[in-house]
Amino acid sequence: MLRWTLTSGLQMFLQFWHSRTPVFTYPLGWLPWPVEWLLAFPRCPYGAVSINIWSMVCGTVIALCGDAILGGMKVQNKPEKQKIPVPAEMKGR
Repeated sequence: MLRWTLTSGLQMFLQFWHSRTPVFTYPLGWLPWPVEWLLAFPRCPYGAVSINIWSMVCGTVIALCGDAILGGMKVQNKPEKQKIPVPAEMKGR
């Protein structure tokens, strides 16, 4: 419970507390209104990026980078498959 509270609970609290505060803004009209609505979701003003969207995007980028790094390590350490010779008397069975 303590670990969840310090990680996910803190994130949920910050997203709730700062839901109307923009992380950063951009000039209105640069993007189509559906994209502006999505970036401002749930309660940020248009022309701004909400903390909910920003934290979701940051989490996705961190997960993808971690998978790319760990995926590359697994490929490098992958042992090669070796063929095991089968005795002649076993081939006919």
